[in-house]
Amino acid sequence: MYLKLFFIIIGSLLAALLILEITYVYNLKDNMKKSSFVSFLTGLFLLYVISALSLMIIIPGVFNKLLILGFGLSPFIIGRFVTYNNIKIYSIIQILCIIISVGYVTLI
Repeated sequence: MYLKLFFIIIGSLLAALLILEITYVYNLKDNMKKSSFVSFLTGLFLLYVISALSLMIIIPGVFNKLLILGFGLSPFIIGRFVTYNNIKIYSIIQILCIIISVGYVTLI
């Protein structure tokens, strides 16, 4: 129960901060502010992955486990294809993936 709530909170916060990054942080000229924000975002991604893998252990059903595993590994899968030229497109895909994962965990 608490692990699901933790996953939902971390996923929601991560999606909101990724949206903030696309709309505001990309346009900043100050690299110190960018690096602090990206460091915090990386920590949230770590918590998202760890909570997804932990949630996968306690969720019943093989299909649910595989789907949560896919959501947990999605930052690595998506990150494999990202280049500097198409980072905004893949950020949008990542946001959608996180929102879908939060919605799915909310429903199960």
